Amino acid sequence: MYDSRFAYDTVGTRMGITLAGYSGGTWGSGNLQQFLAIGIYDQTEGSKDQYCGRVVFPNSIGWFPLSAFRVEGWQKMEIVFSDGIAKFSVNDTAIQIQNYDKPQNGFGCFRLGAFAGTTNPQIFFDDLSIVKTTVTSVDQWQLY
Repeated sequence: MYDSRFAYDTVGTRMGITLAGYSGGTWGSGNLQQFLAIGIYDQTEGSKDQYCGRVVFPNSIGWFPLSAFRVEGWQKMEIVFSDGIAKFSVNDTAIQIQNYDKPQNGFGCFRLGAFAGTTNPQIFFDDLSIVKTTVTSVDQWQLY
């Protein structure tokens, strides 16, 4: 599975894209089984100047900085995921690969916008695409 979008970084504090899997199949229905996110989250140590990723399970990995420094303007952000492995990329540069627990019913929930705790955000998205593809081998994924 593949998700890509352009987000305009207004040098705000919290915004991005979220893919979630709940046991009931819809947002907030049943138990949260997985939560993948990419974007801006300024409450993670070292992340005020960097884009961030998030994986909730296993072991509450949580938010982590992606070592891609923030600049005002349009940024391409991607999460490519298959067989319990997610690759986070910013501007076509693979930054981090994380293992994740696959949700039983897949990722049935998708959300763009401000993350919790954001007030009066200026958020812009463009060229959103969610594509189901066949990944031949996650062993070929590399950071570059």
